[in-house]
Amino acid sequence: MKKYRYDFKKEDSFDDEILMLNEEGHVLYELVKNKHNLGTAIIHHTIRGGLKFTYKILDISGQIIWSLNCLFTGFCYKLSSNKMNYEVIQKRVQLLEKKQLFTIANQKYEFELTSKKEGRLTCNGELIATAFDSNALQRKNQQFEIVIFATEDKMAALMAVFFQSFYIER
Repeated sequence: MKKYRYDFKKEDSFDDEILMLNEEGHVLYELVKNKHNLGTAIIHHTIRGGLKFTYKILDISGQIIWSLNCLFTGFCYKLSSNKMNYEVIQKRVQLLEKKQLFTIANQKYEFELTSKKEGRLTCNGELIATAFDSNALQRKNQQFEIVIFATEDKMAALMAVFFQSFYIER
């Protein structure tokens, strides 16, 4: 598997760039927050930023590769790519853990965030990407460094969208 990484701060804003790099340090993608819809935004600001965001990932030319959206945080997720939409079904695994299931071109994908806060993405039961926060044990000034191992660039981008959207410590 190939190695990728991106960094972000816990208190990032919409203007912050979250750049995803390959092993050689070249920028491949940019992660961008999706804005909340009006109702979600009101609740988000009322509880002082307590609701998670979903993300989209753009290539270096600014084209959307993947975008994860939801009707309201935690409900009715949709993944989109190349003008195609895919329903994302959430299934409870344990008391607090869920996995996201979706199908693209008759291939069954599963994303799961484990109790060890590691993201796992499988396709038809085969592991195609993992992600984890390499700074989790020695966090300084709320800086996160996410490391992804994936079989190919596009799967690393898909992992980044799901991991960033569902990572627990956010």
